[in-house]
Amino acid sequence: MLTLTLHLYDDSANPLRQYACRNTNQPGIVYTHVASRQDVINEIGRIRRLGLLVELWLHLHGSPGVVRTQSVLLQSFAFDASTVYLLRNVCFNAMPALATVYWLCSDLGQGPAGDAFLRAAGPAMLSRGGVLYPRLR
Repeated sequence: MLTLTLHLYDDSANPLRQYACRNTNQPGIVYTHVASRQDVINEIGRIRRLGLLVELWLHLHGSPGVVRTQSVLLQSFAFDASTVYLLRNVCFNAMPALATVYWLCSDLGQGPAGDAFLRAAGPAMLSRGGVLYPRLR
């Protein structure tokens, strides 16, 4: 079965990030623009039909314990410790044991709220085991 790496990204003012996320054609690596929580869930489910998701990179916006998607100048709430469980079923179906998740969201893992998020995200997304990496700064 084909193994895949999925990069989910939202709008960003950073031109380097925009270029990197929109100009790639490497086999087995998929970049998808997302604008909402439901887009994140739908895309992980879609990728499952193409192959086995071994790496998931979330290039989104964050603050301690909260993930947001951004569309131009508007931000929308995506996940926190009480809603990250919504990824459980889709991640269980898409990701094998020992998968890796990278949360590249500014300050997501900071403080008590960040700790609570990461403690909720690990079991929700990696119920078969794996590694979760937060970007702390």
